[in-house]
Amino acid sequence: HIARRAELAAAYTARLREMPGILRLPRAVARTPDDRDVHYVYLIETEHRDALVDHLGGQGIGTEVYYPLPLPHQPVFGHLGHRPGDFPHAEAAARRAVALPFHPDLPPGDLDRVCDTIGSFLATTRTTA
Repeated sequence: HIARRAELAAAYTARLREMPGILRLPRAVARTPDDRDVHYVYLIETEHRDALVDHLGGQGIGTEVYYPLPLPHQPVFGHLGHRPGDFPHAEAAARRAVALPFHPDLPPGDLDRVCDTIGSFLATTRTTA
């Protein structure tokens, strides 16, 4: 399963890296030749996250928004007294991050369909923004 996830991550990165509107893709973090990246999700960031999630969902493509509130603002940490603006990078990432379909059994054409749907959405968003 690890090898298949690596293949999927590489395929997503190859398809999405040049798309205008994609702000961030996962980075490889292997430190030695023996290290292997193990992706459990494929998370992108875009300023149009909520609209993209709605668009993909309307096309039957599921996504996941992890931590819509950054960790310091989760209720469990409320006693620490953090306020909006205390963690601007984490807050921005929480507004922009969305996980794409990513599992070892993803059918061959599904990744292309996801990427094509993202590309057409971002092209439309760019012309109407």
